[in-house]
Amino acid sequence: MDTRSVRLIMPATDLTDVGRIHDVCMIQIDSIALTPQADNPLSRIVVRPDIYHLAEQEHILGVPGSEVEDRQYQLNVLGLCVNTGTWKELDRCLGQNVNSQLSSLTLRTMNENPALEWNNLMCGVESIMPHMTLLPVVQRVDLCVVAAPAIIYKDVLVCGVSFEVNAFTNIQVSVSMNQVLLASALFTELLMLLEPLIADSFYNSNYTLLPMSSLPNQTSDEIEISVTDYNKFADSGIDCADISSMSGEKPSVNQIKDGTTISSINTPKSSGYHADLSSRGKREHPVTLYDTRHHKARANPCVVPVHKVASKESTTNMKRYPKNIPDKPELVPIEILFTASTVSGVLYQVLGTSESNLRELTSLWRQRVKQRITSNPSIFTDESGPYFSSNETSTDELSADDELLTQGKNVQPLLYIFVSQPHSYISRLSQSRKIQISCFDISIRTCIDKSFHCHNTPKLENFPTVLLETKSGEPHQETGIPPSFLTVIWSKGIGKPAKLEIDLGRPTKFHLSVARLNYLEEIVRKILDIYSDSDNILQSAELTFQRKDMHRDVAGSRIDEEKEMFFLHYEVSLDSIERPSFIEKNPNVTIPNVTLSTTHLSSLDLQSDYKNIGDGDQTQSMVQLQHLLWQVSEMSVKTQQIVLSMETTEGFQVLLSLLDLTCGVSYQSRQVDRVTGNVAVNSLTITTFCKNDPRLLLNPWTFNVNVCLAWEPWCKSEATPQIQVTADSDCILIDVGPEHLRCLHYVWQEYQHLIEYFSLNNSTQYDDTRSKMSDSLPDQEQHYRDDLRAGAFQYLDSTNTSRDELPLPYQVVFWGSPPTMAWRYPQPRALTRVDVFPVPFKLASVDHFARGQRDQVVCSLQYWSECRSSYQHYARFQLSESEMCRLNLPHPPHRVVACTWRVQLFVRSPDDECDDTNGNSYGLNNIHMSPRALAACMRIDSFFSPHLVPHLQVAVNFSSLQVGLYNHLCISTTSRGLPPSLGEYFMDNLIPDSQCFSTLELNKASFFFCLWPTGVNMLELGSIIQCSVIDYAYLTQQYVVEACQVQLQLSVGEKAELSCVTKAFTIKLGPGIGHTLTVSTQLWLQALESFSTTAKKQKQVYQVIVSRYVICNNTTRPLRFGQAGTDEDILLASKHCHLYSWRTHKVKQLLRVGVEEGSWVWCQPFMIDKDGTEWCPLKECGSKDLNLLIQVVSLSTTQKQIIIAGQLLITNLLVQNLECQVVPIEDESSRLNEGQSLIALGNSTPASILLDNKCKMGLRIRFHRREAAWSSNIPLRENTKHGKPWLVKLPLLDSVQFLRVWCRVICQKLGTHGIKILAMLCPVYMIRSYLPIPAKALIDTPGLNVHLESTINGKGEEQQLYCPGTIDHSHQLTFQLENGIPPSNPYVPLSYSMLDQHKLKNSSDEDIDIDHVLRSLNDDKSKTWPFLGDVYENVDWISAEQPETHVQVKYGAKDPFCSTLLVDLQPWALFANVLGIQVYIIEGGRIICTIPHKGIVTPPKLEGTFHIGIEIEETMHSSSPLQLARADWGSSFYMPRIAGQIPLKGEVQTIVQCHGDVKVKVEMRCHTTCVTVETVSHVEISARDIRSRLSFRYADTSKNSVEAAINPLLQHVSHLELDHHLTPSSLEVHVELQQASKSTIDHSPLYLALFERHCVVTTAYKLGNTLALHYLYGAIFGVGWVVGSMELLGNPGGLARTLGTGLRDFVYLPYQGILQGPWGFFVGVTHGSASLMKHITAGTLSSVTNFAASVARNLDRLTLDQEHFHRTEEVRRQRPQGVAQGLLQGLTGLGISLLGAVGGIAHHPLQSMMSEGASPRSLVTGVGRGLVGVITKPLSGAAELVALTGQGLLHGTGWTTLPDVRQEPVIEHTFCGTNSQLKYNWKLVAGLASGRHTLLHVTEATCISPSGIYEPVALVLTTQALFLINTEEDTTQRVLSLSELSGLDHPTDPTLLCFQFQMPPMPMEMDPTSHARVVEFVRRSSGMVNFGNDSNSDAESSQSGSPLLNDVMSFDTPLTFYVNPQLRNYFLSVLALAKRQSQGRGFAVL
Repeated sequence: MDTRSVRLIMPATDLTDVGRIHDVCMIQIDSIALTPQADNPLSRIVVRPDIYHLAEQEHILGVPGSEVEDRQYQLNVLGLCVNTGTWKELDRCLGQNVNSQLSSLTLRTMNENPALEWNNLMCGVESIMPHMTLLPVVQRVDLCVVAAPAIIYKDVLVCGVSFEVNAFTNIQVSVSMNQVLLASALFTELLMLLEPLIADSFYNSNYTLLPMSSLPNQTSDEIEISVTDYNKFADSGIDCADISSMSGEKPSVNQIKDGTTISSINTPKSSGYHADLSSRGKREHPVTLYDTRHHKARANPCVVPVHKVASKESTTNMKRYPKNIPDKPELVPIEILFTASTVSGVLYQVLGTSESNLRELTSLWRQRVKQRITSNPSIFTDESGPYFSSNETSTDELSADDELLTQGKNVQPLLYIFVSQPHSYISRLSQSRKIQISCFDISIRTCIDKSFHCHNTPKLENFPTVLLETKSGEPHQETGIPPSFLTVIWSKGIGKPAKLEIDLGRPTKFHLSVARLNYLEEIVRKILDIYSDSDNILQSAELTFQRKDMHRDVAGSRIDEEKEMFFLHYEVSLDSIERPSFIEKNPNVTIPNVTLSTTHLSSLDLQSDYKNIGDGDQTQSMVQLQHLLWQVSEMSVKTQQIVLSMETTEGFQVLLSLLDLTCGVSYQSRQVDRVTGNVAVNSLTITTFCKNDPRLLLNPWTFNVNVCLAWEPWCKSEATPQIQVTADSDCILIDVGPEHLRCLHYVWQEYQHLIEYFSLNNSTQYDDTRSKMSDSLPDQEQHYRDDLRAGAFQYLDSTNTSRDELPLPYQVVFWGSPPTMAWRYPQPRALTRVDVFPVPFKLASVDHFARGQRDQVVCSLQYWSECRSSYQHYARFQLSESEMCRLNLPHPPHRVVACTWRVQLFVRSPDDECDDTNGNSYGLNNIHMSPRALAACMRIDSFFSPHLVPHLQVAVNFSSLQVGLYNHLCISTTSRGLPPSLGEYFMDNLIPDSQCFSTLELNKASFFFCLWPTGVNMLELGSIIQCSVIDYAYLTQQYVVEACQVQLQLSVGEKAELSCVTKAFTIKLGPGIGHTLTVSTQLWLQALESFSTTAKKQKQVYQVIVSRYVICNNTTRPLRFGQAGTDEDILLASKHCHLYSWRTHKVKQLLRVGVEEGSWVWCQPFMIDKDGTEWCPLKECGSKDLNLLIQVVSLSTTQKQIIIAGQLLITNLLVQNLECQVVPIEDESSRLNEGQSLIALGNSTPASILLDNKCKMGLRIRFHRREAAWSSNIPLRENTKHGKPWLVKLPLLDSVQFLRVWCRVICQKLGTHGIKILAMLCPVYMIRSYLPIPAKALIDTPGLNVHLESTINGKGEEQQLYCPGTIDHSHQLTFQLENGIPPSNPYVPLSYSMLDQHKLKNSSDEDIDIDHVLRSLNDDKSKTWPFLGDVYENVDWISAEQPETHVQVKYGAKDPFCSTLLVDLQPWALFANVLGIQVYIIEGGRIICTIPHKGIVTPPKLEGTFHIGIEIEETMHSSSPLQLARADWGSSFYMPRIAGQIPLKGEVQTIVQCHGDVKVKVEMRCHTTCVTVETVSHVEISARDIRSRLSFRYADTSKNSVEAAINPLLQHVSHLELDHHLTPSSLEVHVELQQASKSTIDHSPLYLALFERHCVVTTAYKLGNTLALHYLYGAIFGVGWVVGSMELLGNPGGLARTLGTGLRDFVYLPYQGILQGPWGFFVGVTHGSASLMKHITAGTLSSVTNFAASVARNLDRLTLDQEHFHRTEEVRRQRPQGVAQGLLQGLTGLGISLLGAVGGIAHHPLQSMMSEGASPRSLVTGVGRGLVGVITKPLSGAAELVALTGQGLLHGTGWTTLPDVRQEPVIEHTFCGTNSQLKYNWKLVAGLASGRHTLLHVTEATCISPSGIYEPVALVLTTQALFLINTEEDTTQRVLSLSELSGLDHPTDPTLLCFQFQMPPMPMEMDPTSHARVVEFVRRSSGMVNFGNDSNSDAESSQSGSPLLNDVMSFDTPLTFYVNPQLRNYFLSVLALAKRQSQGRGFAVL
């Protein structure tokens, strides 16, 4: 077959008049060619290999017509395309008008003028051939179809069917929204046309259908028709039979009782899919018919089969397998393949046309269809007229339409989808079925920018927004073929359930944002609006179709009515497949039928059915889930890297990524139906992006989750399954910092509405489901008594040594040694009662009886947790041989239920306080007891209720959980400045911006969660917790909380309960920890405050200084510094600071500094922990003598500022910028040469200058202009000749005039040789005004006849005042306000002689501190104006209209060290208004000034009284009279007696009747009186007001007594008991005091009685007072015993207590013995006498010993030798352990005392003269000390001998015991600290600070070198390399690139970590000629390259002495390390992820 140009035109009638849109679809094919030969023949499915190979050998497969012919057909479809257009254009091309034009054109001759014809076309004349504008939907596609039918030889199937469809050109689909509407209209019309045809096909078929009325007692619309007969192969194997071909012969009609006929149908056996269904089922299959009518009364139609008309046998065997199974038909294997190159789809919308309003067009189309259906119902039959009518349209209308459709309009791109290499494969073989779908790549894009438009069909570049993108996956290891993006495989074997496999082989990234989601939702809504209207139209058509049937003739339309009532379905009967166990147990459960619909209306019914199921109860959903999982028994999902990106409009982003995922689901049907699932996630990470700055929130996390859904037999079928979730996780590392929270905050705000929408729906469904689940639970409650002894259980002795073996239901299993018993119930039960009766037992250990106390046999009652797969402790009880006990079972909010319980025995000593829940104590094998005795001695009652069984259990185990808290520094931004102490410096930004300062670790953690149907939740958490904090001084970790065991349980039900059990834990605090926590808190608070977008204007926020040291370079040169003894070398620019931490804590902490002088020269190392200034000379400076000044200043108690400065400081107090130059000079008169220069800005102090001490230095200055001239030389020394500073003439621009400035040189001596110089450049005159507004200063110089004018800003600001002439000229000053007030009169004289030079300080007067001088000069006085304190510091004051007022002028020096004359302009008063409204100052009845709110005014001077006025509604209200007090008022002067007198300093309250209370506050500042008017605060209420506002109650009116009713605060406490030992007893406190006095108190017991109160009703104050008095009185009453315990008195109190104890034993023990008989009395007398003698001896000896020790201690103090005193105190602390040791220590001390007494005669005088100098006083002092020591030291030694000997005797005999130390002091040395991760990131790893690497993980390890050397190292993993750090020396040993390294997992040792080197790629072989050329090139060019040493190179190491470097490593020898087993797997997963990212595979997430 060969055809050309095939067109299929499909117009949409209902869209013709809707609008000017496309309403015609045209499918065009250029050519169709069918050939019996295939270019590429398909491979065949050989069923009979013998026949096929024999035919192949005979070469007859390719012979046409042979008996075994392998014929294959190839169908080539070329130029397939789909376009759309308008019917009007098509009608013009195909109508009569076009034909007439063509006929007229045929009469033309060939003599026409072409130019004329062209002009006619240009003028709009009708063209020769009408044209039609088409928009493409599918571009040209070429298809190749190859079909290989089945090969049949003599009714024997030889080969199956093969079919292949290949699109060998790209498929490009572009659809507009108009075309979507057109497709919907065509689809609707097609269904309406096919519906009558389908009904007719049913009528013409050989089926007789039953109406609903003829079905007796049926409630369903379904009829089953048995299909029993099968034929052989009727065709070649291709199933092409239609519905009508299914009838085999004509039906025979049989009569039924009610006259209804039923056809007995024998359907022939067909080959294709139906044969498959028949062969699978091995039995009959019904054909089901449904009613198409929709009954409104039927809410949920059900499907029930009707009776079949068949033989009795077939009817009987309907629901079971028949006895005679028919022969199995032979199956035809089929293979179908669909493949294509690429498929791309574009969705767009044309703007500017009718299409832009799709909703209106859709509405018009729907109305037109409904109108046509209701008005012309005959469209569904063949009686209707022509389908299309000829609508003639004028030429103008057509041209208008053409213009709208053909002109280039704005096109809005909507969506772009690209699929590469799609592939579909369907296989049906004799033993298996398989469906495989795959595609190589996919991409989805869109354009969310609605303002972006294009003029043509959108292309790829018009979709800039990416929604889904992929990258190349891992190639196959053997073939090297890259994987596909998606592969879905469904497979099923004969008699086996199906399997489903899904594989995502390419890394995939999803880009999400709220804007993208909203845009996609808008697109979907547009499409759904169109198709939802289509469904509504179909429903309208169906109703119309039913109404049409009602008008038919009943007698003549019986069959027509039946054929329209039913339509055919083919379904698989439930009887043909084995039912699962849960259905067999629940016969009432119905499984939805799996039907193959043949019409659209049936799909509507099914959709409504499924909708009802979805909206119904939980039962149907669970059944559907079970049924689905039963059909697909196994499902697996494998993915590669998946990345989910959530972006915000503010630039924040959260990236969720996982490296790979493996998921599997399986179904098992046994006694319990179970659905199990497993999810394995590898390297799950969460990354936050703040302005493209990535930070890991969740480090790579690998975990495995197992989920089990079980339907237990004791549950109802509709109940929710029991869900158990078990998760095992590796190490979890979470990094939390302010920037993480900031990003999450903005992401949450962006996605909050979306998340709340889904969570609201889910929560609503969950609440409904939970209520239904609780209702569906069975109400069966079963109580059981004496379970083990009732006879229901079977007793077994286990032969397995493992006690974790689980018994079967109703079995009791026993184990021996130690005795253990376990039993199991058939359902989970709770124990309600456990009684333990006496039982005999024996302990074989004799040692335990020797203790005097018998050991206890403890039993642990445990239950088996299915979720945790282990026994859990429940209760503990003790076995007894004589007593019966009943267990106090725990009563949590919800009882513990379990199927398996166990009792295990172990032995525990009474003194053993360990809580061993697993019975792991000593003596397990020493219990001699029959294990069956446990069952005999225990009564156990149990209880079962489904409400007690949790339906959700989650158990999570993770090896380690580490939460790192981070500080995020804003060092790269200028938004935060440095603190004021560092304000003159700039930060060098050489520190990491992310710093982990604390880590919280939970090791071996277990998490368990339970949820009950009643809503009760329980959470258990057990872990070993510890917390560490870094020390910023050394960047080492310090543990704040040592490792301790913690058990936490939280129960939430009707009430919440929280319990926490911990073992003893230790908390450590220190200066380093305190500093870190303080600065971290400041950083976090600053960051959290910035989250609030509604925050008001806040005060300036400074950068927090996190380090302990700040190195500041205050020199003009760049410096290098670092820790001495290390390779640290940090470059610091001038006026920059560096936040410093020590390089290593392994060496001494000394700092060195280097300066560049040709080469870098370094100073001597110095310490920086002590405040002060140090003089550090630089070594090896050649001929120069350079020195550095190192100044250490404390910024806080834990922070130091190290300022590195030179000798010369220059400060510029002028407003002009100056250029200064310092050069060496030979003498004062010589000219300056070129030297060091610097720029001194106005009012600033530049960096210091290094001076050469070997030569004199000079200074010269000029204005900072290139053409400015230099001043004369200024010697850098004080002007001692004139006693004044140096007066410098500074040339101006013309070099004729000069500006005279002072240069004061101040010298400060440092040590013996150092000197520090300050050169102060200051003006001659300065002025300062405290007025609130600016003013003018008029300067007149009579001597020069010069008049100048200057503006004074006011508000306390100091300004430079320029006065012409020299300092000898006099000037006249007048002042004028800027509001037009005349200048002041008279003038104020100004002359420099007014400055008192004697008040200026000189360097020789006292010790001068240059730093103090600079701080005084830089103090800004304007910050304190207007002197109202910190309350009004941030108020923006308003300068109101200033009236004429009085000011005072003062003269003085700016500073005691500054020679500038300062003119102070001070107003007489400042009035400030903070009342909130405008006020007026009224004097004499007139307003003298107005003060607005927040305004300050200086009013005219107020001599008398005045008022404060407030204007309200044009009415002035004034206060009572006010008057300012005067300083000269006294006793001899008249003082006005008014209430409103305002004191000189203080406040007064006045009242304005209209406004309320007003407070006038007065404060004197200098000579200015500050008056503040403000409202009275509600807090400031006087005592009189308080008394007046109390509620009074008059008891007796006659006596006028007043009683205030005050209700006290009462607290009710039912029982209060305070005790130290948690038991009702007294409190005993041992007191030991050792002071500087002459005596001590030795362990005096202080007994405090028990404080106990019941039913307390009191106040908190009274309770505390009573408690304090109770213990205070107890201490006072016991003070006598304390005084009696003084050692100086011989400790008589201790002697009395000892004698009392002996006497008590002497009396009490015989009394106790006489009760037991004569022998007991004898023993009591003996023991009592011995105790009396022992205590008398011990008491006497203790008194003598203590007295001797006190005498020795006091004599040591009298020696006046501190060295001797400290030595003896150190010896005294070491108490002897026996008599010999005490005697030895005493004799040694006596000898040393004698030698010290003799040697002190010469030692003390010499020492005194050396320390105090040679003087008579020092000599006498030394001789006196020596003589005193001669007497006191021997006596002290003798007394100490007695004391030590007595102490040794007492301790050796055991007559005295020392108090036990509860906690020994822990000494942690600095050099033993552990490096933190921040230290590796900051100090130790090269390249991290510069940003070339990103630190991922650090773990401590022990390296094993090939020579067998063990060495502690740290493995530092970055994104590029692996660093090996020697932790002993803090040096880098080796750097390994990740490209040459791979990690190995040791299979047996979990602590072993191995790295294998990868072989480098083999070099390519080179021919000899090329090799010679390369050698020659290298030889010639080697001299041109300088091979320098790169200290930062990653390939080199910083140390060569390490064994790791000395050993020769080969590629076959792995590196082996021992690491923490909890971190090994995590390290390997991070290594794999980092290596993958470094190689450019997948998406970068680290």
